[in-house]
Amino acid sequence: ISRCLAALPGVFLVSELDPLSRLGVDPHKPRFAPSDLVLHLHYSIRAVDDEDILTVFLPALQALLGLCDQRGQRLVLRDHAHSKYCSGAGIRERPSLDEIVRRLRPVLSVVTVRHPMESYLSLLRNRWEHFTPRGIDAYSERYLRFLDDHAHLPVIRYEDFVEDPAGRLADMAAILAIPFDAAAIDLFGVIPMTGDSGRKGNLIAARAARPVPPDLAAAAEASESFARLCAR
Repeated sequence: ISRCLAALPGVFLVSELDPLSRLGVDPHKPRFAPSDLVLHLHYSIRAVDDEDILTVFLPALQALLGLCDQRGQRLVLRDHAHSKYCSGAGIRERPSLDEIVRRLRPVLSVVTVRHPMESYLSLLRNRWEHFTPRGIDAYSERYLRFLDDHAHLPVIRYEDFVEDPAGRLADMAAILAIPFDAAAIDLFGVIPMTGDSGRKGNLIAARAARPVPPDLAAAAEASESFARLCAR
């Protein structure tokens, strides 16, 4: 979906952004990142809090917005919500990307979702169960919190997008005030992007559901949170 948005006219899309994310940050094993100043702040042995990081991040974002303004482009930020809602022992109380960017400008946002079992199976396959306790029930609780925090925003379902890509892309373009061009559906395949971790391919089509292991099926059946999430 994000690749399709990036293929729309005049869109400058930044994928998987969350300046306050500590996912994958091991202070004892800093990784090579010569162009990432914010990551170096996370690795600092000096005391650096969230506001310090935003003091560095926001001017850079302001500069990028200025460049987009000069070039007549629309800046679209793909939030890495997994960092906040699906990592650690609990959901850390800190600003979301939406709240951070609103310090600079008004923001137009849309939430995209997929059936929870499909997204959870993908999470397991990629070994991204970064939260404790683990399991479908805990995942559902976190997912519900994410939906609660974003209840004021319009929602687009992946399944609806697959059924009518041009129609749902047009809906998102309208929500985000981006010029729509149905040609994006044919062009998105040439756009590389981080987070393209699902089933590969440049054809938008329904895929067969992945098999659900019996123990996971039983846990989902017993989870009241999973039932509420699916119903929602």
